[in-house]
Parts: sequence; C-alpha cells; structure tokens
Amino acid sequence: MNKYVKTFLGIFIIIIPVILILGLLFNNLSKKSFYPTSGEIAVTGLKSQVKVYFDDFGVPGIMAQNQDDAYFTEGYLHAQDRLWQMDLTRRVAQGRLSEVFGSQVIEFDKLFRTIGIHRFAYSWYDNISPESKQILTSYTAGVNRFIETHYDNMPVEFDAMNYRPEPWKPEHSLMLARMMGWDLNIAWYTDYIMGEVLNKTGIEKTALIFPDTNITIYTKPEPVEIDSTDENEETETPKKRKIKKETGLLENDNAKYFRQVSFLGKDFFEMNQSYRKFFNINVSHTGSNSWVVSGNRSMFGKPILANDPHLALQAPSRWYELYLKGGALDVRGMSFPGIPGVVIGNNKFISWGLTNLMNDDNDFIILKRDSADSRKYIYNNQSVEMDSIVEKIYIKDSMETEYIVRTTKIGPVISDLKFKGFADLKENPEDPYKDKLMTFRWTGFEYSDEVKCFYRINTAKNWDEFKSSLKDFCVPAQNFIYADIYGNIGYRAGGKIPVRKTNIDYSYIFPGEDEINWTGFIEFDKMPEVYNPPEGYIVTANTNPAEWMKDSKEKYYISYLWEPSSRFNTIKKFINSKTVFDIEDFKILQNSYESPYALGLLKDLYADTHTNSSLGDDNVEWAIEKLKNWNSDMNKNDAAGLIYNAYLVFLVKNIFEDELGTNIFNDFIAIQNIPYRSLEILMKQPDNQWFDNVITDNTETRADIVKKSITQAVEFLKTKFPGKDKNTWQWGSAHTIKFRHPLGFIETLDKTFNIGPFDVGGDQTSVNNTEYRFSDVIEKGNFDVVVGASMRMLINMSDIDHPLTINSTGQSGQPVSSHYRDQARMWSYGDYKKNVTGEPEMIDRKFDLLILNP
Repeated sequence: MNKYVKTFLGIFIIIIPVILILGLLFNNLSKKSFYPTSGEIAVTGLKSQVKVYFDDFGVPGIMAQNQDDAYFTEGYLHAQDRLWQMDLTRRVAQGRLSEVFGSQVIEFDKLFRTIGIHRFAYSWYDNISPESKQILTSYTAGVNRFIETHYDNMPVEFDAMNYRPEPWKPEHSLMLARMMGWDLNIAWYTDYIMGEVLNKTGIEKTALIFPDTNITIYTKPEPVEIDSTDENEETETPKKRKIKKETGLLENDNAKYFRQVSFLGKDFFEMNQSYRKFFNINVSHTGSNSWVVSGNRSMFGKPILANDPHLALQAPSRWYELYLKGGALDVRGMSFPGIPGVVIGNNKFISWGLTNLMNDDNDFIILKRDSADSRKYIYNNQSVEMDSIVEKIYIKDSMETEYIVRTTKIGPVISDLKFKGFADLKENPEDPYKDKLMTFRWTGFEYSDEVKCFYRINTAKNWDEFKSSLKDFCVPAQNFIYADIYGNIGYRAGGKIPVRKTNIDYSYIFPGEDEINWTGFIEFDKMPEVYNPPEGYIVTANTNPAEWMKDSKEKYYISYLWEPSSRFNTIKKFINSKTVFDIEDFKILQNSYESPYALGLLKDLYADTHTNSSLGDDNVEWAIEKLKNWNSDMNKNDAAGLIYNAYLVFLVKNIFEDELGTNIFNDFIAIQNIPYRSLEILMKQPDNQWFDNVITDNTETRADIVKKSITQAVEFLKTKFPGKDKNTWQWGSAHTIKFRHPLGFIETLDKTFNIGPFDVGGDQTSVNNTEYRFSDVIEKGNFDVVVGASMRMLINMSDIDHPLTINSTGQSGQPVSSHYRDQARMWSYGDYKKNVTGEPEMIDRKFDLLILNP
C-alpha cells in the first residue's frame, strides 16, 4: 500500500472511535454551539455599542460607531461561524496538525515547517504599516473575545477532536493569507512535471506538449560559417559567411535543469501531493471569470461588474459574506475567515473583482554543495554555510519530536526531504546529484502588506486610489477589475512578477542553477493595465493579458501556466453579440455551460470518422451523430455533454499514458490546464508522434486514437448505465457536486457534514466551471465535480446598495445550522440572492438584530 494512503487511513482509524462515541451527543453538541442573532449581549473589548443585522441567509450587516469596533466585530463573527475552519488552516500553516491528528500527519507538519510560512509571518508583522497593525489588533481582539467567552461552548469539531483552540494572534491572519497563495501556486508543480516528462520521453516529445515553454528546451540558432561561393563562380578560395543555423533539439541548460528538478524534488512533490489529497485540494483550482461593461454598454447607464472565483469546492465555503460599516468603512462583499476586511465586493463608490493572473511565481534553484563541507553550498562563487533551525513538533498522545530545517540565502533546502526525516545531509552513493542541493524561491516569501492593500481598496473612492492600493499586494498575483459610480471601468494586474537575470525575451521561462536568480520584480508602473477601453468592456479568465490588451506596455515574461481560452472566448463572444446589457444577461452568461473548446476538439472527431461507412457499432455511430448536432451546451439533462466528456478522458488517456506510464500520467493530468492546452496543439497535427502507441508494433495516427477513444467512451457509458436506454443518458446523472467537510468521510455522518450531491452541467472549459478529475473517471468511473465557482457576484453600479451574490454553501460552519447549506441548491440552480446595505431597509425587512454592548 502507498505510504501516503497508509497515512490517510491511519488518521481515519484514530478519529473514527472519537466520532462514534460522540455520535449520540452530536445533535446536542451542534445545537449547543448555535449563537444568538437577536437580543442584546455584553461583549467586553468594544468601545461603543455595535448593531448587527442578520438577513434571511445569516449574512451579517455590522453597524459600528468606529473602525476599531467594526473590525473587532468582524473577528468575533468570523470566530462564531468559522472558528474550526480558521484553526485548521492556521495549524496547516504553522505545521501543527500532529497536535490534533497525531503522528500520522507529522510529515505534513515537517513540510510546512520547512516551507516556513509561520516564520515569515512574524517578520512581516514587524514591518507592516501602523494602520495594518491596528486593524489586526482590533480583529484579533474580536476573535479572542469569542474564544474566551465560549470556551466551553465550541463548534462540534473541537469536541470531536477533543481539543480547544488557542488564542488568535495577528500573525495568524498573515499566515492564512499566505496559505491561500500557496494553495493556488501551481508553478512548482508544473516545473516538476516537466522534468518527469523530460526524463521519461525525451526532449522532442516534451517540447510538443508544454505550451509556451519551447524556448526552455530548444536551443537557439548558433552562428556557423558556411561556404557561400556561387556554384557558377570560378575561384580557388571559397568565400565564407556567417549565418545562424538551426542546431536541432539539443539539451540546453534549462532542459538539464528540469531533469534534475524531477529527481531532487521528488519527496517535496510527493509530500505536497499527499497534503493536497488529504484536504481534497489536489486540483487546478486556479481559474476564475470576471468582466465589466461600461455605462455605454449597460441599459442602466452605469457599469455592471461580474466575478466568480473558481476554487476547490468544500464545506463550509471559503467565503464569509458581510456588510462592514464603521469609521471610514462602508463596504460589503466576501471576506476570508481569519482575515480582516473584504476581499471582493463594493463600497459606495467602487466595485472590484479578482481572477488569478497565473503568475509563474516559483522557481526551483539548484545549488552546488561544497565538496569540502556538506554543511555548505556555493553561492555567487562563495562557500556559504546553511542556516539551521531546530523545529519541535508536539504529537497528540505521544512525545515531541524535533528535526532540523536548513535554509539558504534563497530559501529552504527541499532536496533532502525524506519520509523519516527532513534535511538529511548524509550522502547517498546511488544519488546521481549528490553534489547538488535544491531550494526554491517563491513570491510568497517576499514582504508585503495585504491588510493595508485591502483596507485602501475597501475605502477607495476612485480609480487612482484603487490602483495605488495594489502597490502593497504580493501573492498570489491577481487580475483586478474595477468599476465606479462615475461610469469608469478598469483593469490592473496586482502582485509581484519576478524578473529573472536572463529574462531577455517575454516568452522565456528561466529556472535557476547556481548563481541564476531573480533580480527583482516588474516595476509597478509597468504592470498590465487598461482604463476605459474604447470597446466598453474588459474580460479576464486566466489567459495571457498580453494577448488581449491592445495598448499593452513593454512585453515581459509572466507565465506559461495559462488556462485554455475557452471561457474567455465565450464571454467575449457574448458581449460582442449585443450593444447593451442588463443584469439578467449576465446571470445567463455566468451560468453558461457552452464550450468553444469542445466544439474545436470535436471537429477532429468528425474529420477522422466521416470517411468510414461504418464503425462496426451502432451505438458509436449514434454517439457521433449526437455530437454532430450538438452546440456545446453541456446542459445537465442532455446526453451530448456526457458522451463528449467520456470521449475527452479516453482521448487524453490514449494519447499520453503509453509514453508516460501510469504514475507520471496521473501527475501530468492532475493540473489540467496543461493537458487541455497540449491537446489543442496535438489535435492540429494528425501525424504527431504522440498519437503513436509505443506499446504496439503499429504506428498509430490521430485517426486511430480518435476512433479508439470514442469507441471506448461509449463502452464505458454502457457499463456505467447498464440496461439503460442510451436516449435517456444525462450528463448531470454522472456529473454531480458534493461539498465535503474534512470530517465528512464517515458514512454515518455524510449527510450531516457534507452537502449534496447536486446534478450540474458544464466542465472546466465552460464559463460555469465544474471541473472534474480525469483520474477519477479512469480509476473510479465518476465525473464528480471538485472545482467550481466558489461564489458568484453581480454588481449594478446604478443600484450599488443591492448587489447580487450567491455563496457555494452557506454562511455558517455549524453543520446543523440552517445557514450551513441553505445557498447550495440555489448555487447549483444558478440562482442569486439580492443583498441589502442600508440600515433603514434592513429594519423595514425585519432582519434579526443583535446588539453588542461594551
């Protein structure tokens, strides 16, 4: 059995008895942790009285008389509704899961102690602005007031795991912000996978399936001298001239680097994968959509802004919605439990949304060991001793353990991670790279002040104030879109984009070896930006901004991690189809299941099967005919979406698995934007060598693989729906979403902790993203949704007090609360709720009122 599977099962074995013992008391414990939403309570630490109005979905409207009390109350309510979620994420960042789960998760703790987010957070806090410290102080006081006054009345998870939360610290909020950055970081993953593929298949095949990375593995043309004498010219001395001649596919330094990464980074990769699988986040979860139209394109005369961030779906939701008023604050939208302020939303003047920039924000750096001293490495031609940090880990019901983390001037040493101990410097004679060590540089290690950034966004009144606030934003780099009540719209990239020493071309990527390193970051004034474009709209959907910005500034390398352009093209086509829009139009667009990607892929299916009078199977011919008449709308009630996605999975499997082998293939398809984009390229080349099945004696072409894949897809569906008339097949019956709680794996608690399942349409390439794992289809036969819109938001700037939103699950983290799951079905149907920001309207609609007295 795989060692990480053993780890996973071991955790369950430990906590199952605890859960079962508490099962009889569960209902009582859950209700015990409900908290009042009306009446009056005394809350020590407030300066003045605070009113909190709760709407029909439990969303609070905080009315404070000063800013400190507003943040204090936000912290108090975050803790009231999401304390276990906050504590669990804090423990991951600190490397302290073993204190709760026991020794079975000690390697996760070692991993994050090595990464060192907890260490950096304390130094960041020392350097953030005074206003940020004050915000964090007020917020932290609110969290701790709830913990202190409810120590014996905690959410059920604390009772189930038999522990109590420690006091919150301001640094913990900074850790949670960086954890979001780490979870959205896929640059380290794809660099490692590229090395795996290189070592397995060679440079030529690797070059064909990693879009935008050809520079890293092709050598540039080299100057050579050739005979340039004209054949009709008589001369005894041939003339010579220099030309640049293609030298072919040779191993340059970058290709050699990737090969080393896949060896030196193996344990680091496996531990990260194990962590992500345990928390069900081993997915792309990096997408998102946002768009904004100007007042000239809106029937209301003012801009409309839309946003739906795509994240790994879970229970409870990542987002906590609220309205926050006090002092300079008058803002509403989505917040992250554990972090003060509003991340996405609107105030009285502006609205804003976020999507992932897909920044290549992580580089592995390979350093030479000092052959005379294993404690040292060579950096800038100097021998430098590694710093050593002793980390103590406390283990539940066991003794503490300690190990040494070693760090370099660049980052932590990760090439010596071993399952039984980290940073082991003993030489392995079988190690081909025993004279090397590997570290990594990540923008998340850089100082920044996101608390200040979002405070300034939350209180911004115009474009200049909004744009200026992004100077303090770091990671993960984001696309920020903007609208204001004056009719302006804008786009600005925010975050740190690395500049590599040899970054001489915007399409290069440059990993590092020896002294090769980052020299800084793209200057703030040179970041991608658009303001009031003449076409009257802006769209972002995780594609390269250089491809759609007409007046882009100087080009530079950002990434090779882009998503397929399918979602972007759908949105752009929709907006170009009309002159003006209303909110109903954008509801339709946000919930669109159409996929230009699917239509493009199916052209090759038709081309490679239309010449055959018969494929030998009536069911296969029926399936192809069904797809020919399909418009790519993956409606949950239609069979075409089901057939297409089954075909897609077998197509990917049949193209890649024979060359890569099962293990590397599974790694390759885990972050799906790379195989999706690779497939687009390969399908345009019918005789590409990737279509040949290396296991057979024949030389297969695209047509062979296409026919094989559609035939296997139909056979798979017949097995999945035995005895069922194919005309009744439906995509939604196979494609469902269940929002899973970390403790919802126990069958008897499934319906209490988990939410769903719900039938849905779409896939990763539709605007309404409902990503499933290719590996789940191949190994388990299911298309279960794992990534999607974590929330949806539509803001009409002419009616800014009533934004439309929907959260993926609900406000509460209490499984038996009526607000734990009350938005989930609405989310699955594409419905929205209309929000209120004015106190008179809250009173008129008879919202629950809770008064907090100091």
